[in-house]
Amino acid sequence: MNKIDWWILLPIVLLLSLGLLILKSTANEVFMSQLVFAVIGIIVYIVISQLDIKILLAFRYWGYVISIILLISTFVFGSLTRGSTRWIDLGLFSIQSSEVTKPILLLTLANTSGYLFGLLAALPLFFIFMQPDLGTALVLGVGCLAIFVSRMSLRKVLMLMLLSVSLIIPLAYFGLHGYQRERLQTFRLIRS
Repeated sequence: MNKIDWWILLPIVLLLSLGLLILKSTANEVFMSQLVFAVIGIIVYIVISQLDIKILLAFRYWGYVISIILLISTFVFGSLTRGSTRWIDLGLFSIQSSEVTKPILLLTLANTSGYLFGLLAALPLFFIFMQPDLGTALVLGVGCLAIFVSRMSLRKVLMLMLLSVSLIIPLAYFGLHGYQRERLQTFRLIRS
């Protein structure tokens, strides 16, 4: 238990408790299932925190391949919910392949560089974006970017940020779905 990072675990437990409390008062019918998943998640965290990082790194590419297979399987076996296909129904429970991909991809990229870094990051991000799951794609994209820029000097990081803002944001707006553009326009109206 001495390998557990309590500064990470305690905020997670507090946020889970708050979320479960809100869920209990608003959607009591799903409270027990979410409580079970929360407990399982904490147990998985504790077990993984006890492993030597070398063991995790040894299986990172296998994990990456499995996560890509899961992402592709979502398009074949996934159920359509509110215009997106994100979940694979396994009977007793459903699995969201993009959530499985998050830790595996970041672990894979942590020890990767060059063109391989870009290729390994782009493939799952593309599949997640096509579900469409823009929120998860952005969160994971920021994580990939953080790993990438952590190896650069501050000057290069600032130049990359300026270039990204000036090129990507205007172009990305036109690639968004209608409901995604409406969210941004609503945010702009609220701000003004």
